[in-house]
Amino acid sequence: MGESAILYVQATQAYLQANDGRLDGVDNNATTFWDKKDRYLQFTAGVRANLGKAKDADGDGVSDKKDKCPDTPTGVKVDVNGCPVDTDGDGVADYLDKCPDVKGLAALQGCPDADNDGVADADDRCPNTPAGVRVDASGCPLDADGDKVPDYLDKCPN
Repeated sequence: MGESAILYVQATQAYLQANDGRLDGVDNNATTFWDKKDRYLQFTAGVRANLGKAKDADGDGVSDKKDKCPDTPTGVKVDVNGCPVDTDGDGVADYLDKCPDVKGLAALQGCPDADNDGVADADDRCPNTPAGVRVDASGCPLDADGDKVPDYLDKCPN
């Protein structure tokens, strides 16, 4: 919607499309379909106004009536429903997603974790850790005694 007002006046001339006396009450038995005696004028006048824009509290370009995510932060790219865009469809909006082009986990800010050890693949120094094995911050199996044998394989872990 924009701010505008339009005033219009229109005059139209037309013929009644039948041989009858609906306008003047006289059936003149004309021989043509368009009876010149049943001609009439029609006048139309009106005003059309658009006064202002629809309310958009979060400023994302989607009116509050249609906005399904009314508190989108300023400057965030949104879809037609006013919700932040999620390019990879992982449930993490692109503006919060550290890996916006690859499906990932919400717990890892949208980044994938192929071995499910809780460390994002990009930061995982041991990307093939077996399921259920406890890992350190770098994604490698724990080695409590530092003997370079992971605890889950170490017969003497201490």
